[in-house]
Amino acid sequence: MKPLVSIIITSYNYGKFIKTAIDSALNQSYKKIEIIVVDDGSTDDSPEIIKSYGNKIISVLKNNQGQSSAINAGFGKSSGSIICLLDSDDFFELDKIQKNVNIYENFPNVYWCYHPLTYVDNNNHMLCVYPPRQLIKISLISVKK
Repeated sequence: MKPLVSIIITSYNYGKFIKTAIDSALNQSYKKIEIIVVDDGSTDDSPEIIKSYGNKIISVLKNNQGQSSAINAGFGKSSGSIICLLDSDDFFELDKIQKNVNIYENFPNVYWCYHPLTYVDNNNHMLCVYPPRQLIKISLISVKK
């Protein structure tokens, strides 16, 4: 049985970016997902953009208490056995969640993984990858049972 993946997107006054972040989560190749978008008291148009997604996402609109509070609110609403965090000014590549699920299925002792970030400009043209891919294929942190 494929695991449910919770994608938690946190936002504060990132109305100009939030749609791209949410759309990247909705368009994942891996479909057993729930998307939780937590707005941390934005004063721009972020809450309206978030509400426009209706039941495609789980929206949490709360008073401003900082990103840690927003992440905790997202965790409180999540049901997935895998949690992925996405800042609202970033976006996921289309197969990111599938790659994460593959890691957890192939390495059962892994409890946390991360990967290089691709930096892009305002037109989504790649600027650089950090750390460089030749230095890191994927980093896994595991714990012995």
